[in-house]
Amino acid sequence: MNPLALLGVFVILLIVGLVLKVPFGVTVGGAALTTLLIAGTDVREVPQVATVALDSFPLLAIPGFVLAGMLMARGGVSAAIVRFAAAFVGHLRGSIGAIAVTASALFGTVCGSSIATIAAVGGFMMPEMDKAGYDRRYSAALIGAAGFIGILIPPSVPGILYAVTAGLSIADVWLSTVAPALALIVLFCIVNYFQSRRAHDRTARPPVAEYVAGIGRASWRVLPALGMPVLIFGGIYGGLFTPTEAAGVTALYGLLVSVFVYRGIKARGLWGLFQSAALMSAILSVLISFASVAGRMVTNLQIPASLSAFVSENIGSPLLFLLITNIVLLLIGMFFETNTSILVLTPIFATVATSMGIEPLHFAAIMLLNLEIGMITPPFAGNLFLSCRLAGVRLDQVVKPLVPFYLAALAVLIVTTLWPTFSMWLPEIVG
Repeated sequence: MNPLALLGVFVILLIVGLVLKVPFGVTVGGAALTTLLIAGTDVREVPQVATVALDSFPLLAIPGFVLAGMLMARGGVSAAIVRFAAAFVGHLRGSIGAIAVTASALFGTVCGSSIATIAAVGGFMMPEMDKAGYDRRYSAALIGAAGFIGILIPPSVPGILYAVTAGLSIADVWLSTVAPALALIVLFCIVNYFQSRRAHDRTARPPVAEYVAGIGRASWRVLPALGMPVLIFGGIYGGLFTPTEAAGVTALYGLLVSVFVYRGIKARGLWGLFQSAALMSAILSVLISFASVAGRMVTNLQIPASLSAFVSENIGSPLLFLLITNIVLLLIGMFFETNTSILVLTPIFATVATSMGIEPLHFAAIMLLNLEIGMITPPFAGNLFLSCRLAGVRLDQVVKPLVPFYLAALAVLIVTTLWPTFSMWLPEIVG
């Protein structure tokens, strides 16, 4: 049977599992196993493949960063980050919205989860945005859109998964999305500046001495939180430890900062937090295990080679391939969670992209940015659902205020796609 036809069978089985609400890990593994059986392939190696997939030293970084992110998210870090952002831009028109955007980006440096960012920053900022006169629908759109910036700023669990799946350096993949993230911060703040005319968000500019003093106090308070990314990258590029070892060091650092500095977590609450981190890590492990079966299916059936040949014959242009890939990934991001999409799609798309002469790190930035934009693309948008729940509004009510932020995100995606240097200059400099 034609490899591309078998890929179609696999996709159909995935859709059926999604419709039937079968757990996605089971759906992926079952669809891959069924496709292998249809192809007449020996499936006796499947249990070994699923087990060996977890026997990876780099993957040990995931539990560490998940735990560190949870510790910092619940340890009072969000309040310190919001005050830090407010010290710089709190006197500007639209300052509350700008603070929400900036705080979401900063929170990503200590959390690495868009859902956790929305929950922490949104829960803290929604009441403040109400006081400033923001419409709840607009607040939900802004928080939902800004939440995914956290994934693009390291440390990032999706970045780890992509790097391991594609065989790239974790630190380089993290750095490839920093420039797009910074561009998103600027554009979102500009959009908010003009949109905030409808709100009453105006604060008198403080005297220079008071302004500088406020920055100093806020910086001192947020310093322990922002020390985490410095610890991670300083240790990795200083040769002190690997990304996996950095995860363990970061988890310990997050524990000390949350308990003894910010004091947002009590000793009696640590056990429950450890359980939550273990549960999330276990869920990701199940996804990785079953997705590895899909990866082996893709390899054994020579799907990347067939897809590369098809693309070369019918598309030819790398630019046209990237444009089509952008559309496909945006659609996929609407329906599937980011980590799952990365595990299933990277073996296919990254291989084809390399065969088209596209730099692996450039494609990493494109794929991660696409999938995160998909998380704010209605009708299936995980980030928006959470922000709407926090704001107490319906999803359809945030579509109109979301449009300017969505267009800004697409503009960054276009620049990232057409200008490889935009995403690759930082990894090249640091590397």
